[in-house]
Amino acid sequence: MTVSFLALLPGLLFAADPLWDRVMRQCAPENTEKALAMTMLTHERNRSGEVTKTTEIIFAWDNNTDDFILLRATENGRDVTNRERRKAERRDENDRGVYAHQMFNPEKAGGLTLEPRDITAVVDGRECRIYDFRFEDEWPMGPGKPKPVVEEGMIFIDLEYGMPLRLTSSVSEGPSAIKSFSYTMEAGPGPAGLWRIADVEMEFVGQLIVYMAGGFTMNFDYGN
Repeated sequence: MTVSFLALLPGLLFAADPLWDRVMRQCAPENTEKALAMTMLTHERNRSGEVTKTTEIIFAWDNNTDDFILLRATENGRDVTNRERRKAERRDENDRGVYAHQMFNPEKAGGLTLEPRDITAVVDGRECRIYDFRFEDEWPMGPGKPKPVVEEGMIFIDLEYGMPLRLTSSVSEGPSAIKSFSYTMEAGPGPAGLWRIADVEMEFVGQLIVYMAGGFTMNFDYGN
């Protein structure tokens, strides 16, 4: 009985946090603003750390499909729009993420442990509560079953509006193919006052050649 209670305790702790309850409401897909444009910039590196490929893809939000549509794509300055459009058409509808980060998905609350810090911090002029978190999730790593992954990091919550303004995390446990993975998200109120992502930065380095031994960085810039 004691063991079962302790297993549930982390979820009970953050579920009873009024500020985190506000975060979950603010970050629900139906309560967030969508940027009208997004630019995805990818830099792939070789083992020496030199950038060997730069891909830029520009998207626009389409209210009819409730998704971004691809406008233009270049690879090392060469137009590859048609190729990237074909890739997008083959994308499984289930691959589309509706949450900015899966830690905001209430269906995955059981994998999230939060620990608030005693001190606050100022981000973009707003006072924030800082939470340290550990998030257990699953990632699709090629064919086969999803693999378990653990992220650890910090999230900064605006005390006035209950909105995440900054999230930083890195993979602490994961498949052997992952050497390192880090994630940074900047966000805040959009023009209509609802929560909106402003910028996302990811950096990945794999252990195997097929997972790019030099790694890559991806930046998502969400415009107005």
